Amino acid sequence: MSDCKQAIRINPDFAKTYKRLFEANLALGKLEDANYALKEALLKEPNNPANKGDKERMDTAMHQNEKVAHYVENKNYEKAVDYLKVLLETCIESIYHICCKMEYLLRAYRLKDAIDYAKEMHKQPAVISANPKVRAWIGRIFCYSGNEALGKQLVMSAL
Repeated sequence: MSDCKQAIRINPDFAKTYKRLFEANLALGKLEDANYALKEALLKEPNNPANKGDKERMDTAMHQNEKVAHYVENKNYEKAVDYLKVLLETCIESIYHICCKMEYLLRAYRLKDAIDYAKEMHKQPAVISANPKVRAWIGRIFCYSGNEALGKQLVMSAL
């Protein structure tokens, strides 16, 4: 992302840089930043046919995120997890949304699903599995599942 920001400083009219920034922010779950970058790309290249698909993906991600917030506010964690699952297909490296999914699986009393998801996240590349917030959630879930030694180790390594 720093490369994109530097490229924008050099040439603020280059739409492709904004598209790359949009993609990076979307993958990280930074929806407001992604939306801003996409709007800038649309201003720079309004006739680019790929923009329509990107706009639809952005709108869908924003809608899903709003639904997650709505269901969490109403303490319907089951539905929040359903929307997070779909949102994480777009925001594949969003630490915030990954942690929310683990929390809401537990709040929805879906311990087996939380354990399976924690195991899946534990096997992810270091960019995700080494994140202290993710490690702490994985550790908590492992402790709840009876794997206290590994769980405590993960929680302690997150501190």
